[in-house]
This record gives sequence, structure tokens and C-alpha cells, in this order.
Amino acid sequence: MINFYRVSIFRRPRANFHIRVPQVLVIDEKGEKLGVLNISEALKMAQEKGFDLVEIVPNPPGGGPPITRIMDLGKWLYEKEKSEKKKAKGAKTEVKIIRIGLTTNIHDLEVKSKKVEEFLKQNHKVHIELQLRGRQMAMKDLGREKIRKFLEIIKEKEPFETESEIKSQGRSLSIIIKKK
Repeated sequence: MINFYRVSIFRRPRANFHIRVPQVLVIDEKGEKLGVLNISEALKMAQEKGFDLVEIVPNPPGGGPPITRIMDLGKWLYEKEKSEKKKAKGAKTEVKIIRIGLTTNIHDLEVKSKKVEEFLKQNHKVHIELQLRGRQMAMKDLGREKIRKFLEIIKEKEPFETESEIKSQGRSLSIIIKKK
């Protein structure tokens, strides 16, 4: 049996005795540049202040020694992980597709409107698509009316805003809505 684990791409920066260069450019915890120091002096300075010496830029553009910062590594890693989780959580908006037909009954539209309501409550965008088949292609105006009627049913339950007008794309009419 093969187990697949979620592997983090994030690598920890080198810190303290893992930095293997003779000289580093040091920035203190307040953000002030202290200049180029020997690694032993920089480590001693960080230990005296009770912080870690963390390598921020291993290979700075234009050459020169690596850029290091005196800071609390554990706190920095925690804050970075927290901000990445928050960013990932905010990026989960999906576009859900609901398909209806020109001959879809009112009751079926009401059932589908409940699904749209759930999607909107979960902050998803909803792409409503009306498929036209065969001779229905000549009745695009009826299709637009059907979509408007469907939108009215949805609006009674959940307020929303449209991203654009009803678009005609080949054999279908569509509109995208999102939560207000």
C-alpha cells in the first residue's frame, strides 16, 4: 500500500550555526543595518539579545555576503505559516455551474435555486447556463426570459449581484452571479 503525504515545499531558512559563510550582512531586530560582520560576531550579538541569526537572502543580487537578520525564528515561522493558511483559506472561491433548459419546469427551477442558494452562502460564484437544442436556437429571447425568471426565484431567497449581462455563447445562454 502506498501512502501519499502532503509535502510542504517551504524550506526553513538557515539559522545560527547552520550558516556556513565567513561574513554576513547583519540587520538587527528593529530593521537597522549593522553592516558586514564575521559570522562569530553576528552569532554572539544575536545570542546576547536572546534571538536567532536567520539567513534571509542566501545569494543577494549583485554578489556580496548573505543577508541575515537577528530575530525570533520560531515566532517568524509561526506567523509565516499562519499567513499562508489565511491566504489559502481565502482562495477557495470556486465557480459552480448550474444548467437549466428552455423546457425546465418552475418546480425544477425552485429545486435548483435551493442549490444556488447553498453555493452563494458558501461564497462561491455560480455560473447559470441555459442549453438550447435544435429548434430552440431560434428562441433565444425565451431563453433570456427563463434565466430572468430563475434569477427572480433566487433573489427571493438570497441577495446576489451579477458579474455581467446574459451572454450568448454558441448553443447556450449564461450569466455569472455572486453573493452581495
